[in-house]
Amino acid sequence: MPNFSTYESPGVLPSSGPTGKMVRTAMLLFVGVCVLLFVREGSSGDWTEEKNNHKLRKLTESKLEKLVKDVANIDDMWEKLLRPMLKERVPGTPGNQMVRQHIVQQLNNLKAGWTVDEDRFTDSTPYGDVEFVNIIATLNPQAKRHLTLACHYDSKKLKGFIGATDSAVPCALMLNIVKNLDSQLGSIKNKLRSNTCIKEDGTSCKEPDLTLQLIFFDGEEAFRDWTSTDSIYGARHLARQLEEKPHEQDPSRKMLDGMDVMVLLDLLGAKNPTFPNFQFRGSAEKWYNRLKDIEKSLHAKKLLDEHYSSNQYFTGRQYNGRIEDDHIPFLERGVNILHVISAPFPPQWHRSTDDEAHLDKPTTANLNKILTAFVYEYLHLASARK
Repeated sequence: MPNFSTYESPGVLPSSGPTGKMVRTAMLLFVGVCVLLFVREGSSGDWTEEKNNHKLRKLTESKLEKLVKDVANIDDMWEKLLRPMLKERVPGTPGNQMVRQHIVQQLNNLKAGWTVDEDRFTDSTPYGDVEFVNIIATLNPQAKRHLTLACHYDSKKLKGFIGATDSAVPCALMLNIVKNLDSQLGSIKNKLRSNTCIKEDGTSCKEPDLTLQLIFFDGEEAFRDWTSTDSIYGARHLARQLEEKPHEQDPSRKMLDGMDVMVLLDLLGAKNPTFPNFQFRGSAEKWYNRLKDIEKSLHAKKLLDEHYSSNQYFTGRQYNGRIEDDHIPFLERGVNILHVISAPFPPQWHRSTDDEAHLDKPTTANLNKILTAFVYEYLHLASARK
């Protein structure tokens, strides 16, 4: 929109004749453009308002208990989802390709019917050009908005390093969540979310046009030393792509406009983690508080293993520092971020001991329950047909 403070008046012009008509036409066109820009800006704001005002549908105590009991056993996740990732998987190597194929295969095996895309690109590293491949799985690409869960599936270039917490466990948890919720996710995939629904108290409601998206980033780790160019290769590339790509539902908007919040999981699986409340701008802090409340509720009902205080993980501690991770390019573009990362970092961070032997199964199972409940509530899966 033009800056009105710099607009110069053309002076007194005749009200009739060719010159006057040309001026009036130009002024009408100018006003029309301003109105269109205003309407588009206001409409885009509506999308932002919908995202920021989204309300999850909280589970009753009895339904929360049933849900977490149904997903309590993670032995299958450990064997079928996690262990195939516990190998060196540096970008551009056979190990990286094997893990990528494993993730894609698991997504394709789900009955809900995910659209799985590979964002393949080449970038310069301290060791020359390397090919990177982000994996983007979307339950319903035509949906207006989406909740995004994200992790990185690559490992650091260190001999013998398999990155169990960094970040095989986060990626396995994401796959496990959608596997456990496969039936409910399938039932909402093709359902018009603008349809009215009936809440448990009998009142009517309207379902949001909302879906779930999973992003598995490649190239999060620095090849040599962490810098703005030697790190988060996949995230930097994908953020640019989504900022430019037209939205499936409305080509006048971009794909980033539809991202409600990015829940980035990192450094999970070690014993006694604590997840601080990062002071990002936007509305994601309320989602951190909901994770905190879910943990507290499950603790009160003794549904968490080896869990000794009501908020052992989501402590509510404010963290005003900056942890560089895959969320940064999205945060810089205005995306709401919920960063679920252990701080302080696990003692095995970037050591060869970040392996299966140093993972804590009860903690991992507890996080699986908390995160599954959050996704269930955020997407209003209670209204899904079983």
